[in-house]
Amino acid sequence: MNSQSYQYSELPTPTHTRVLVVDRDDASETIRGSLRIIDLDAENVYNCLSYCWGGPRTEHVGDAWDKPVKSVILDGIEVPIRQNLYNALRALRRLDRVEALWVDALCINQVDNAERTNQVSQMAKIYRGAQ
Repeated sequence: MNSQSYQYSELPTPTHTRVLVVDRDDASETIRGSLRIIDLDAENVYNCLSYCWGGPRTEHVGDAWDKPVKSVILDGIEVPIRQNLYNALRALRRLDRVEALWVDALCINQVDNAERTNQVSQMAKIYRGAQ
């Protein structure tokens, strides 16, 4: 496993976003996938995952209630995620097909303020385009 941090590809236009393409379930604890850029003005097949940030008190790790405690492997890079997102992704993985999901915590580059602002402004379009 690669120990570098995940590098997001730049979105080509404001109407583009990323979807998480989750690999088929191989019955392992590890969730693997990749991020694919899509144009929101084109036909796409994806679902949106809406969930609560943070987690219940049972997820307390040290002094941080919101500290990521699990991870997903994106394009060979380990990316930390919270327990509730990990649980959701495990439940949504399929043996028979690859799943494409829009999940804000992974599909938006959270450290890029300009991208995050633009993606939030596109959320109605993102949700309308979902299956």
